[in-house]
Amino acid sequence: MIRIISTCFGLMCILQALVLVAQSPQVPEKLRFADMELHIDARARAEIQKDVDRLHQHPGYFQSLLDRVNLYFPTIEQVLKEERVPDEFKYLVIQESALVSDAVSVSNAVGFWQFKMASGQEVGLRIDRQVDERMHIEAATRGAARYLTRNNSRFDNWLYALLAYNVGPGGALSLVDKDLYGTKKMPVTTKTHWYVKKFLAHQVAFQGLTGHRHHPDLQLHLWAAQEGAPLDDLSRTFAIDEALLRDYNKWLKASKVPADKPYKVVLPVSHSNAQALAKLGAKADLPAATVLANVETKVQRPVYTTRFVLINDLEAVVAKAGDTQKSLAQFAGISRTKLRRYNDLLRKESIRPDRPYYLEKKKRKADVAFHVLKPGENLWEVAQAYGLRLNRLLRLNRLETTEAVREGRQLHLKKRIRKNEQPVYKQLNRPGNRNQVITSTEKLPSSGKVSEASEARSFSNAESKIEAEPIRPEGMESYTYTVQKGDTYFGIAAKLGVAVDDILVWNGANAALPLSIGQRLQMYKPKQGKESAVESPRTYEVRPGDTLFSIAKTTGIPLQKLMDLNGLKDSTIHPGQKLRIQK
Repeated sequence: MIRIISTCFGLMCILQALVLVAQSPQVPEKLRFADMELHIDARARAEIQKDVDRLHQHPGYFQSLLDRVNLYFPTIEQVLKEERVPDEFKYLVIQESALVSDAVSVSNAVGFWQFKMASGQEVGLRIDRQVDERMHIEAATRGAARYLTRNNSRFDNWLYALLAYNVGPGGALSLVDKDLYGTKKMPVTTKTHWYVKKFLAHQVAFQGLTGHRHHPDLQLHLWAAQEGAPLDDLSRTFAIDEALLRDYNKWLKASKVPADKPYKVVLPVSHSNAQALAKLGAKADLPAATVLANVETKVQRPVYTTRFVLINDLEAVVAKAGDTQKSLAQFAGISRTKLRRYNDLLRKESIRPDRPYYLEKKKRKADVAFHVLKPGENLWEVAQAYGLRLNRLLRLNRLETTEAVREGRQLHLKKRIRKNEQPVYKQLNRPGNRNQVITSTEKLPSSGKVSEASEARSFSNAESKIEAEPIRPEGMESYTYTVQKGDTYFGIAAKLGVAVDDILVWNGANAALPLSIGQRLQMYKPKQGKESAVESPRTYEVRPGDTLFSIAKTTGIPLQKLMDLNGLKDSTIHPGQKLRIQK
């Protein structure tokens, strides 16, 4: 009898597993993408299917993400259509940011489409202390469309344009087959770049599920606001809670709409109000009183649209103000004991709003290699941000307790620091030293786009000519660099070992505007004698999005010599890896 019961129980588990798998869309042998027909072989289908199943395995997270997709896709689809970019690229924004407007990657790429400062400016986005259009759904999508169109004009192949979005057009050149330029049929194999296969997983996972229903509470309406209009006035005009309005307009850092060009404010409105506003959208000269007559006067309260998040392939719930261990456990559907165990909590410890709390055991390593400790940040917060067990974080960094660790320390999140290795401290950008962007609780992979300044000029336009005030970092020694013939921001950054975005911030510059010979750039470096571990100039630390080809180009070392110096048999590298660039 016991054997029969256990056998039946085993069959039930198998059947339940089969039902769960059946819920995930299956990767087909042939898939339409843009104007192409992709033929996916069996091994590649199996790889892609794992990602599809992973996206569908957490129902709470997937539904939350699908609601967000249905909220933003009408705007994205319209922009892609206007820019003549294939509709399928709308799935790329899910892969890049999960449609979290203020998402920040480990390589400091920001926003819906994960642009770094320099590459965003190249495609005409305004990025300064007043405005960051990387967080504006329409402007950022238009910038991404321009970037993709530029890539396709080089390769005449939308799949290669997709690849170049991740590794840059220069990096893509070492990975593409020139015989397939202009082709309408392409194979997808296990050798196809991981970024392409990951995109196809998102296309399969969401295709056919979007557009059938709205977000349960809201619709988005883009309103052409008057120059200088304060957000609080718009909040009263459209009867939208000001906190909710600001949440959907994080691109606007000032309290008023700037006057340098027309801007569209994103209005999150109820479904009944959206219908009224849609009729008024083409009549920008209507007075506020007329608008109010067509809009319900009931104030809309903030709606949590991202309570469930996926971090390090773990499902978590984001706490809100007023949550307790009891209320959060009830909302998540787990016991308080499990909530405490999964999240390294003490019995009477308070719940912190806007932090992720996990519904399953955290992992032994994160999905990124390092994290630099920010001012005021503690080790528990780091462990939570990456879905990493607190005791494991201590072990990886050879720390005995969670007592204060000095800010700027580079914490290991994947591999344990060597026994005699001295901890590395990084120069921090203090608040006010660069564009301030709030990092989302959803830790997302870097887009890693490598942009080429020589191609930026075709995208110079009126809005790209805005330059910010220079910012001078504290505690650093200044010097000047004189621009020489052939210099670009990217070349100077590689030559001096600094970030392109730092050069732009230090000089209030815009990557879309050309440099001139003899121009003097203000540069900064750590002061001599200051306690700081500085990376040896004989090594190069691989960043997200780097390829061996791009590193060889940046450092000026022939590709084969770079491989020989590091004993590499192929071009496989990973973020955080240190490569020798000198003997």
